[in-house]
Amino acid sequence: MHVNLTHLTMTHLPQLKIRNFGALTHVDAEFNKYTLFIGPQGSGKSTIAKLYSLFTWLEKRLKRGMLTVKYVEQYQRFRSSLCAYSRLTDYFHDDTEIEFTGRFYTFTYKDNALKINANSADDTSTAMSKVLYVPAERNFLTTIGSPANIKSLPESVSTFLGEFEMARAAYTQGYEMPVGDAVFEYDKLNGVSWLRGKDYRIRLSAASSGYQSALSLCLVTRYISDKVENSKRDANELSMAEREVIARQVASIIDMDLSDEVKAAALNQLSNRFSYSEFINIVEEPEQNLYPSSQKDILYYLIAIANRLEDNKLVCTTHSPFMINYLTLAAKAWQLRQQAADQACLLERLDKIVPEHSCINPDLLRIYQLTDGQARLLPVNYGLPSDANLLNIEAGLTNDIFGELLEIEEDIEYGC
Repeated sequence: MHVNLTHLTMTHLPQLKIRNFGALTHVDAEFNKYTLFIGPQGSGKSTIAKLYSLFTWLEKRLKRGMLTVKYVEQYQRFRSSLCAYSRLTDYFHDDTEIEFTGRFYTFTYKDNALKINANSADDTSTAMSKVLYVPAERNFLTTIGSPANIKSLPESVSTFLGEFEMARAAYTQGYEMPVGDAVFEYDKLNGVSWLRGKDYRIRLSAASSGYQSALSLCLVTRYISDKVENSKRDANELSMAEREVIARQVASIIDMDLSDEVKAAALNQLSNRFSYSEFINIVEEPEQNLYPSSQKDILYYLIAIANRLEDNKLVCTTHSPFMINYLTLAAKAWQLRQQAADQACLLERLDKIVPEHSCINPDLLRIYQLTDGQARLLPVNYGLPSDANLLNIEAGLTNDIFGELLEIEEDIEYGC
């Protein structure tokens, strides 16, 4: 299923404001259908993505009654427990301020306390998000086999490993990767993952780091996307009676004298009874360990997954200048498709360059550049992202440096 990209618009855009949190001093970010964060290592890209993931998850739990406002607000649980999931606890300063405005709730952290307010008492929307956070550490996870085989993993990484285990079990008949003409196969009986090509078959644990990184990202993304689509199609929402039963079960669990970990596990079991209507895919460094043309294939695959449902979102962090350039191609192809809508021969040519399902409406794209603790929205020229960004500038410095070396070469010949 692919949405009509011609008329696609996004409503209820989530907004995240951050002041003095970790390396971040001033961030005002709006999350559209496609959102990208670029910047040097340690600039706070992943911090923004993790906070967005956390607040989106909290909003879903509150809306469904899986958590209560009182439970989340009390005992500094947000700072000491919930942020610990992504190891953000040490990022707080005395003057930290964070505000997240979602579809249903506004979360405000200020003066060392979190406050939650409902955005609209009469909001009857039932759209629910399935949130996936794909960590940068994913490549080595494919060699572990089971979360029990390693200790002290961050909870967010352990969660992704669990998703990977379920995904590979769901595709025992084979999964064709979007890069390298390789097919993933899983021997469920012996617990062995394989990669098969035209003239080879090797264990995934022996494959290149690029294949390991791409496989875990693409397989889990496809698995979650299929799960959300099936959920939306087969059981859009629970009946009111079913909701009341689950609400009572939730209240009972929260009131029990149990640890937060045990409560979370019980609530997770209940959450599986709900359906989803959108998929929010948050990916750290999709280009990890990949050749430039493979980076393009991975990005276009992720865009195609985002385009399967109207409310799906794709959020990425990246160090690669190729990612912005490929996004620009996808946006330009979308523009040209609108202009050549009745010219089949031109549409066919466009489809060979950027497949229709991987085109993006540039109005739904946000690219933020992080420097000196601040996030700046890249300007748009003729409806396309500006070339004047840090990644392109860094790539262009090579030419400048080579020019300086040529000048020195001339000076060697003619003297200083």
